[in-house]
Amino acid sequence: MGHENHIEMTVLFLQSMRKRIDCISGKIDRLLSASRPKSLAITSLDQAFMWLGLELAAVGNPNPYPTSMDKSSPVIEKPTDKAETEESLFLEKLGGLDETGVTKALRLDIQRTIDILRVYFTNQNSTKKVVAGSYPINMSVDANLVNSKLWLGKQLNHILKTQEIKEEKLSD
Repeated sequence: MGHENHIEMTVLFLQSMRKRIDCISGKIDRLLSASRPKSLAITSLDQAFMWLGLELAAVGNPNPYPTSMDKSSPVIEKPTDKAETEESLFLEKLGGLDETGVTKALRLDIQRTIDILRVYFTNQNSTKKVVAGSYPINMSVDANLVNSKLWLGKQLNHILKTQEIKEEKLSD
């Protein structure tokens, strides 16, 4: 496989991973009850999504937002790599699950995403890619995905507390 073909395949892979993360984020937003852990889980996924955008740039993908820092341009580019369908992303099926089951399934999807990206970053030797004196991209993506999974663990605590409050009110 030629160098250009390798770059093209890498770009397609990274774009698909960004779509996967966007899909998980959308499911969290739509399916889980409002809470601080839910919001923080989404924020962490958004950050991982953005760091993967920096990885795309690092492998040579053109900037999809060419006027994003041109203060004279009124143009705001549309977001890229947004999930169009949930079915094609090999995510857990959530039909028939209660909020606890949905939360656990989403945590599993995030863990699988972590596992896939750890293999990618190991094979790409991406630990050397540092953006603007910041953290290595691989560590930033990984940390944000792990944080999101941990926040969903806190969401499980939120669900439990909500259930306990309901049970207390019923017993009164």
